[in-house]
Amino acid sequence: MLYAYLVCPSAYQNTTFHGVGGGMQQATPAVPTTGGFKGIHEARTPRVHIPGFPTVFADLTLPSSPSIYTMDPGTAIAISSLCAKVVSIIGKYYLDVQDAKRNVALLANEVQTFGQVVREIAELSDANPRLPVSTSLRSAINQALSDAQSLQSKLDPGKTGKAMKRMGVRALTWPFTKKEVEEWVARFQRLTAIFNLALTTDQSSILIDVDTKVTGVHERQMAAERERLLGKLPFAASASFDSYPRQHETGCLEGTRVDLLQQLERWSVAHERPIFWLSGMAGTGKSTIARTLATRLKSQGLLGGNFFFSRASGEANNAARLAGTLARQLASSSPDLEKSICEAFASDEDVIRRGMRNQWKELIVTPLSTTGSCSHNPLNIVIDALDECDSDDDIRLILRLFTEIQDSKNVDLGIFITSRPEVVIRLGFDSMPEIIHQKLDLRDIPRHVMEHDISVLLDREFDSMRLQHQLRDWPSEDDKLSLLQRSDCLFIYAKTACRYIGDLDWDPKQRLAEILHGTSTKGGATSQLDEMYMHVLKQALTTGRSATDAAQLCDRFKHLVGSIVVLLDLLPILALAQLLSMTPTSVDAGLRRLHSVLNIPPDEASPIRMLHPSFHDFVLDESRCKDQRFCVDEKDAHGKLARHCLRVMSSMLRRNICRLRTPGSPPQDVDQGGIDRYVPKHLQYTCLYWVDHLARSRPHGHTRSGLDTEVRSFFQKDFLHWLEVMSLMGKMSHAVLMITRLLAIMTPDEQQGTELLVEDARRFILFNRAGIEEAPLQPYSSALVFSPSESLIRKCYMDQLPTWLTTVPAVERTWSACFQTLETSFQPIVAFSPNGKYLASTSDYPHSSPGQIQIWEAATGGLHSTIVGGSQRDRHVYVALTFLPDGSLAVLSENGELWVWELITGAGRCVADLKVGAIARPPDGKRSVLSVTSMDELAVLCGDSVIRLWSWETEASSEISIPGHAKVDKFECFSQERLVLSAVRDDDSTTSDLILFDCRSSAIQTVTTFNIWTLPFTVSSNDIIAWSTENGQIWLFDSITGTLSELGVHRGGVKILALCPGGRNLVSSGQNETLILWNVAGKSQTFLGTCLDRCRSIAISPNGKQLATTSIQTEVQLWDLASTKAQTDSRAIESQIWELLFSPCGSVLAAVLQRGDAFEVEIYHPTEHQPQLTLSGGPWPLSLSMFSPDSQSFAAIGHFEAVRLWDLHTGRSASFLSSEERYASTLAFSSDGNRLALGDATGNIRVWDLNAGTMVYELKHNHEVLAMIFSSDGERLASIAATSSEESNVVALWNTTSKQQLYHAKQSSAATPRAITKHKLAISPNNRYLVCPSSKDTFTIHDTQTQQQNSLSSDRHHWDSNVVFSRDSKVVAFMSNFLPEPELWDIEMVQRVRTLPIRMRCHKPSFSADGDYLETKHGQVSIFCAGKASCDDLKSILSRWRYSTGWIWEGSRKMMKISQGFDPYRVAHHDGLFAFWDRIHGVRYLGFTQGEVVANDIQENQSLGTTERSE
Repeated sequence: MLYAYLVCPSAYQNTTFHGVGGGMQQATPAVPTTGGFKGIHEARTPRVHIPGFPTVFADLTLPSSPSIYTMDPGTAIAISSLCAKVVSIIGKYYLDVQDAKRNVALLANEVQTFGQVVREIAELSDANPRLPVSTSLRSAINQALSDAQSLQSKLDPGKTGKAMKRMGVRALTWPFTKKEVEEWVARFQRLTAIFNLALTTDQSSILIDVDTKVTGVHERQMAAERERLLGKLPFAASASFDSYPRQHETGCLEGTRVDLLQQLERWSVAHERPIFWLSGMAGTGKSTIARTLATRLKSQGLLGGNFFFSRASGEANNAARLAGTLARQLASSSPDLEKSICEAFASDEDVIRRGMRNQWKELIVTPLSTTGSCSHNPLNIVIDALDECDSDDDIRLILRLFTEIQDSKNVDLGIFITSRPEVVIRLGFDSMPEIIHQKLDLRDIPRHVMEHDISVLLDREFDSMRLQHQLRDWPSEDDKLSLLQRSDCLFIYAKTACRYIGDLDWDPKQRLAEILHGTSTKGGATSQLDEMYMHVLKQALTTGRSATDAAQLCDRFKHLVGSIVVLLDLLPILALAQLLSMTPTSVDAGLRRLHSVLNIPPDEASPIRMLHPSFHDFVLDESRCKDQRFCVDEKDAHGKLARHCLRVMSSMLRRNICRLRTPGSPPQDVDQGGIDRYVPKHLQYTCLYWVDHLARSRPHGHTRSGLDTEVRSFFQKDFLHWLEVMSLMGKMSHAVLMITRLLAIMTPDEQQGTELLVEDARRFILFNRAGIEEAPLQPYSSALVFSPSESLIRKCYMDQLPTWLTTVPAVERTWSACFQTLETSFQPIVAFSPNGKYLASTSDYPHSSPGQIQIWEAATGGLHSTIVGGSQRDRHVYVALTFLPDGSLAVLSENGELWVWELITGAGRCVADLKVGAIARPPDGKRSVLSVTSMDELAVLCGDSVIRLWSWETEASSEISIPGHAKVDKFECFSQERLVLSAVRDDDSTTSDLILFDCRSSAIQTVTTFNIWTLPFTVSSNDIIAWSTENGQIWLFDSITGTLSELGVHRGGVKILALCPGGRNLVSSGQNETLILWNVAGKSQTFLGTCLDRCRSIAISPNGKQLATTSIQTEVQLWDLASTKAQTDSRAIESQIWELLFSPCGSVLAAVLQRGDAFEVEIYHPTEHQPQLTLSGGPWPLSLSMFSPDSQSFAAIGHFEAVRLWDLHTGRSASFLSSEERYASTLAFSSDGNRLALGDATGNIRVWDLNAGTMVYELKHNHEVLAMIFSSDGERLASIAATSSEESNVVALWNTTSKQQLYHAKQSSAATPRAITKHKLAISPNNRYLVCPSSKDTFTIHDTQTQQQNSLSSDRHHWDSNVVFSRDSKVVAFMSNFLPEPELWDIEMVQRVRTLPIRMRCHKPSFSADGDYLETKHGQVSIFCAGKASCDDLKSILSRWRYSTGWIWEGSRKMMKISQGFDPYRVAHHDGLFAFWDRIHGVRYLGFTQGEVVANDIQENQSLGTTERSE
């Protein structure tokens, strides 16, 4: 906003700036107190007071030679000083003149006002010397100086007047008449107005200029942000028609394709049908037409985007970058589109990680729909060679997405497509409405038109040859006609022939004759073209050469060109030379005579391209390439490239190849330029395609092409380096597929060594994928540490663990059945697709990504796509989902709508509204069910406990009524049009029946009756029903024979059952979260493992080989049902951890556990995995547990508030507490550990001497004691107690020596009593302040000296916050488990001084002795370097380790990803040693070096050195 300020005179000492635009006022001193102005010296002046006038300066010095034509502050001050001099003189007249006081005062006031304005100008000019000066202001300055000097000369009485004054004679006579005074007043008023107006004008000019510059800066910032956003879009540079690699590809010659191009240009400006498909066989000129059209459209401003697919280009042979590339190009075509696309992308930058359907909708369709009505020309998108896209599914999706363009009403957009008439493309266009597309097949163009165009091409080429070879009257019309006929309407034939004939090294007449007189195999569609290729190769390699030379040239051709034709991506000459161990010069020599069939760029950085894909087909096909000297053995060529790839990786891969700063640095820290700099193109190629070449090579021995030794060496030496590079390139899904494919092509040998190594590598990637994908350097730390001890990969690389890791955890011996864990939305529900290729997940939790479905690749765990339904405002939670037989996905929304989504396109439609209103989430957590019946109907169970059948034929639903039963809890679809369901009886709400229901006859058969609310049951396709009783007994019922049999017992009870397809196996999930695989026929069981968190649902793949389990958090675990695992210690499996804590000195670790109904405390020595002591805690939870400060005792409050106190040396309970004295609601140890205070529900506080075993004194509250804490010196005891009112608490401070109450105050409290525990009550080290919670977001500070209370209120506070004072009592820290960003508050100022930008749960904190960091259960938080990008400037600070957000951090640097098997809420830390809890293994330890900052330089491979590791 533009602000203009008007300077107005006020008092002589002050000025007020009135903001015209902003309403801002500011008062500043008007008179400087220091000198420094040009021509002015500092002077202290006496003040003369004139009644009715402000104080003025009476004595100022005038500069001798003022500059009046520049904005010199000295000039302005001189004028102001002169005015002050005049006012001073007038003041003398005021005292002496009796009859003209009014005129004197009038003139003095006006001169004074004018002087003030001039002084303000001086100050403004001094503050801003570059202030521009308008002509009017310069003129006014001249006039003002002249007028002030004239007035002074007329008023100054001179020396005579002064002498007469000394004699007592009134000497002053007012020299002006009233009219003259009025004239002088008017003159100064006019000058004042001129100065004010000029100053306002100049200031406005400045502000306008500033506003313009600010606007420019803002626009540049916005442009930079748009550039950043567009730069993040996936972009295929080589797919553009005018890209650098395609710069030598020409368009249609003038005079050719005239009618066709005119037709296309008419279509491009008036899209009656927005999609135009041009089809034709290979070599008919489709790409040339597309390139010509794109060129013309771009010159006319009508080209919105283009994408030229190419089989030979790794980025242009697929659709991964299609949407991003077109979005960037559309953005450059229109500022409005650029803004819309950037806004859409900025709102959801993660869209580029989702499927093409989401990208197309968010980056193309939405911006086109939201862009305002455009007056610019129509826009067109050109898509060439769609048939060269490597996925038929992607081609189908692309064509379906293109149909959505018609929905854009604001932009007239057309899409031009060229391709061969492949089946998948023809079917795609056949399914399109004719109203939106038109077709043209080049075969339908009359032959004479095609021959005319080829004739034009030949004429131009022959003209060029005649000029270059200085020929005349050549070729003859007969020869030209013969060549035209041989081309058979194939432009590629004519073009190749001309390139061959026109080679400057040969006689064109001779070459033309060779072509025309060559023999041609009749009948083949490509015979003429094959003959041309054969002739070109013979002339280049064998004609006129000795047998030895010809053989050498042919061998080099097969090696070099054979590699080019089988490459899976384009490579420049330099990269190709490095891949093949050749010099660029030798590569250039080998290709020099092949310009007729290859596009060879003049520089080494551009890729080599085949002139036409038909050459690729020719040299690889023995039936077409008859001369075996030129025919390339495709399998042999792939085998040689595989060997080259392994050699390159062996020589170039190394640790931290891109020099990432920390082990936890994400791949986004390295841009594509950085990757290209550190990972050259040929190394990128080898990392991506070495397995593909190996798989396409000829089988030989154990692997392919006899590369067993090289493959084994790769996995033993470079596998982790390869994973690092694949993560940097964002290709982890591709890495999984590569290793899986490698394993599939291997043939077992006697040793099985390499195959076992590859299988272990596959499990290594799957298990550690999430961490490696997040941080490329994690293979060297996290992945190795948490892999099984017998992992072959782990054994190969354990010497590469970093030196800062001193203790590694105990891990499983072998890989478990769980091969991968996916991070999805909260409380997911899942389903496998019918082909088992995909896993769909969504959340039925109301606050977790509503309306969003994630589609995962079941084999790799990669996120394939994300389906998002509706706008953000209209999205509903999906409460059930299932796949339909055709592969589409049916989902049920919370408002009762039934939706069907197509997996490939992501298109969805609402097929039914079941009219059930909002589907409630029952308090017992039962889920809605959606399943497919044997008649392909949809069976739906909603929150109203009614089953509905949806018929696709009638598009209507019908309700199923179960006679005698009120509610249905669960159902599953069975064979032969039957359902199996559990329903509650009408007459007995505690009894349910398991019922077999016939959907057609409504007949019911009761299978069993049970007295629990939900019976776990499942069905299979072979008519078997399985269920479990309350004690875990599993039964099988054959619905055909009526046979009932017992399968076995799942100890601890069954939560979920699932029969595999075919009914051969059954999976049971226990109440203790264990998974067991049952063999139904043999009635045997295999332990699969333990779920990470409470198992919520189970899904089995259609082939019965994969199992997916979901948790109440965000995890989906994928299990291999073919794997087996030895039974694990059942005590660990059945344990539930409540708390894990180190003793204050770190010598002891306590784990508070629940096993069945019993609670125990296990005591460990750090780094040991077997408990030293097991303390019995009774049948009820331990509500409060802690070590004594001296680590000699452990106390807990358990059953009915009974206090347990154990001696950690003997493990015995204290015997001195009588049965009446051992009950308490809270407890506290003194700082020396010698005394224990127990507070009970009646208000008593008993303090015990633990050494003597006696109670030393008793304190009294009137109501329940809620919390207590001793001061650090033990001389004070603070307590909080309840009152008779639920709205208040009593806070007290006691002297532990005199037993007197030193402080007592009542505070209002909205916190529940149980929310107040020891660590939420704090006493300052100087014993002056108490801090405790008083409401959800407020803590109260009690000053025990002043008896005052102050509130600390923050939206980051929570009643669950832990509180701790600094050692100097000046700062208090708040750490909440719900809002985990620690806050530091100044206790005296009662204000927040800092928020530490870290995410960690901060249990039981304390300040370090030096106050530099906070010690918590989850590690140490440096107060100074937390949140900084680097701690390099804090070398003196020791390494501070902490656990947060699934990572171990050192200061502000991510160091190591923690395995998902660890409980993230049960962590203990002391002095660099972390203790985690694992459900199967119990306590696990991770230790890190202390005493020095971890070196930033992690570039070199680090070995263990002398650092000792315990395992």
